[in-house]
Amino acid sequence: MNSTVLSGRISTDLELRYTNANVATISFNLAVKREYKMSDGEYKTDFIRCVCWRQTAENLIKYKAKGDWIEVYGVIETRDYINNEGIKKYIVEVQLHKINYPPVGNSDKSGVNYNPKKEKKQQTPVIDITEDDLPF
Repeated sequence: MNSTVLSGRISTDLELRYTNANVATISFNLAVKREYKMSDGEYKTDFIRCVCWRQTAENLIKYKAKGDWIEVYGVIETRDYINNEGIKKYIVEVQLHKINYPPVGNSDKSGVNYNPKKEKKQQTPVIDITEDDLPF
């Protein structure tokens, strides 16, 4: 069974894009801290590529931004493509079905308070992408 649940902070700026078929999508990295400390006393953090589509993407851009804490549910997907230099590239990403937003005032395990948006986020420009822009 391919099922993934991750919680962490959005580590890249969110950019809402639309396909030629007018389907909304966002790709971003989620910083997920491991539960154990390394030998230097620091926690290791993984930056995991996530992709969401349609209403999930439109809601994410409305309510969250870089640095915000979220919990995501999805499936791991792998794919490959040949880049412009003729080199085969491999991609592993989590295709999201659902995003949970933490309740206001809660904190993560490290005790850092969640920071809900105090004002509405500035409108993000829509960028059109074509089938030729996609590596698959």
